[in-house]
Amino acid sequence: MSNTMILKDKSVQVSRIRRSSSFVMKRPHYHSYYEIYYLLSGKCKMFINQDIYYLEPGDMTIIPPLEVHKALYEPSWEAERFGIYFSRDTVTSFLSLCGREAFGHIFSQPKRPIPSEFRPKIEELLAQMQDEEKQGDSYCQIQLCSLLHQILVVLGRCQEARREGHALEEAEEAMVRAARYINQHYQEGLTLGEVAAFANMSPT
Repeated sequence: MSNTMILKDKSVQVSRIRRSSSFVMKRPHYHSYYEIYYLLSGKCKMFINQDIYYLEPGDMTIIPPLEVHKALYEPSWEAERFGIYFSRDTVTSFLSLCGREAFGHIFSQPKRPIPSEFRPKIEELLAQMQDEEKQGDSYCQIQLCSLLHQILVVLGRCQEARREGHALEEAEEAMVRAARYINQHYQEGLTLGEVAAFANMSPT
């Protein structure tokens, strides 16, 4: 379930990928580093632990290490996204600079809608990261860490603005209830019937 190839011998890595409507992520996964997912275009549903988040252009998710997640792309929802992957040490250095309160303000919620007035700056910094990674020289990781820190600062400053989230469908609400129940009672020898009854679903 984990991906050990990303961040090999690096502190920060970035990718820009266009997902066609036919793309299917086979299974949820987790990894030992942080991931920022920023949606440039299209639509996506992100499953993180026991919750589902609708993502639209300008939405960002921050996924800490070891949290199970999966991107769900529906037919006709072609999407383009940036992914930033960074080590725990990179986050530790940022925490030491900004303090725990400001750090917690940024990392407290998985989904972070970016207000429209902040998106050009975020996307400019992401593009700079993409260009910088192509350099591949001895200064590349220094610059990538600096640009990542700038993105986190913009993210922290823009979080006072909020927009109403996308409501989950009835079946998705049931999935979330079931996932939360499993997460809370997984040591109790659960059965499919018990979880289904709790979520008001049939076992099938």
